[in-house]
Amino acid sequence: MTNVMGSTEETERSDDQLMEALVDRKSEALEYIYARYESLLCAVILGVIRGQSEVDDIVHDVLLRLWERGDRYNPSSGGLRELLVALARRCALDRLQRRAANRREDHEITTLMVSAKSGYDRFDEGSELISKK
Repeated sequence: MTNVMGSTEETERSDDQLMEALVDRKSEALEYIYARYESLLCAVILGVIRGQSEVDDIVHDVLLRLWERGDRYNPSSGGLRELLVALARRCALDRLQRRAANRREDHEITTLMVSAKSGYDRFDEGSELISKK
């Protein structure tokens, strides 16, 4: 992998340097950020969603948001680590909210289907009575 900062050691690259490279659209910077913070992101996400199955997708969402909005990074407002933790929590919470909304929609659809079937059954009973007359 080509070194974005001209140094041979990953540990020599500061978070601010990585963010500068990311803003310059150097994908290697995102790879370094991933390598440096993957375990932290996974831990934060697991603390919110409590299930391993969606962790990788949410980590991807976090990194995508960082890539898309990296130009908004302000090193004096807490640093990259804090930004990533906040993004990981937000993405995990967003996923939980979508899951809850989907469950509500599923419940509403099921309720409507049961109501519709019940109404249809009553309609069938009524038409049977009419046809018997």
